[in-house]
Amino acid sequence: MQVSENSNITTARPDFGRRHGKPTVGRVYTSSQARIEVATAFTYSGGRFPVSRFTILLGCLLLSMSTAAGECFRKVGSPRNKPQMADQSSAGAGPQDAQTSAPSPSDINDKMRDGNEAFRSGDFSRALAIFNEVISKAPENVVAHNMVGNCSLRLKDYPAAATSFQRALELQPDELHNISGLIEAYALGGQAKERDTLRAHINELEQAGKLPQNYHYIFDAFTVGEKNVQVVEFLNSTGKFHYRYHFNVVDGAGKTTSRIALESDDIDQGLWAKTHAKEAAAGQREFSLDGYAFSEHSFTHSTFRFYDGEPSYDQVCEDVKKVLTGIAKPTSSGTYPR
Repeated sequence: MQVSENSNITTARPDFGRRHGKPTVGRVYTSSQARIEVATAFTYSGGRFPVSRFTILLGCLLLSMSTAAGECFRKVGSPRNKPQMADQSSAGAGPQDAQTSAPSPSDINDKMRDGNEAFRSGDFSRALAIFNEVISKAPENVVAHNMVGNCSLRLKDYPAAATSFQRALELQPDELHNISGLIEAYALGGQAKERDTLRAHINELEQAGKLPQNYHYIFDAFTVGEKNVQVVEFLNSTGKFHYRYHFNVVDGAGKTTSRIALESDDIDQGLWAKTHAKEAAAGQREFSLDGYAFSEHSFTHSTFRFYDGEPSYDQVCEDVKKVLTGIAKPTSSGTYPR
């Protein structure tokens, strides 16, 4: 997992020793250097520059000025005053350093681990807070956005879940887990228009060969009495049973307690093809509506009806509701160990 870090950019100060692109030349004298050079000027005894009383007075004045300049230089630029300047600089840099410091990858990994443990234990509120903290420090962490979306789904905050999955898809377009999460948030949140638009995009991805053969997602939800049903659609009816839809009956925690499936078992196709040769030659299959009830050590399988060819989703929904209300009875049933 990659974690982006902020960079501290330091802007260099201008070179005040240059003007108009050319270096300026100057000398800074200490008081001792000034005394030597001024004294040399006064003790010169050549005939060309005779020393007069005015020259001596002028020299004394220059010597006094150079001494004062040297004292001023010591007060401003001497090493004794540098610690004070450093203290002022560090005092002002503290808050800035705190604001620009970036979390280390190990810190992010530790937080992600804590969030995953909270999620697996069912503490979705705590997991949500942890993953949001990760996002505050690493806004481009796609996995954190995905987990915030999943936490929001478990907490039934479907608009927030949709927002998180949308942000994850902005960072990583067409990532399959986030597409599945987003269409689930739309379906459970009753946003049919947004769901249908995304479902059409999923079909485009499938036609372009960008989805795995077993790709599936929750795309519808409804209630029958006190039973909450979430409908899973399989884009391709592959495998031995060629599932097309799972109608999962879930409890308050979102756990599946029973299932009704529209499937097309390979074992049924040979006999059906003998009585429906034309349809079988055209690629059609026989489908069935089967129920699965789960317990700790066993499951019960029931068959409710068969279809010649694949039925429409609306027809299957009506038949599922008849099963859940007890109107439709199984034609066969058996219990098997898990």
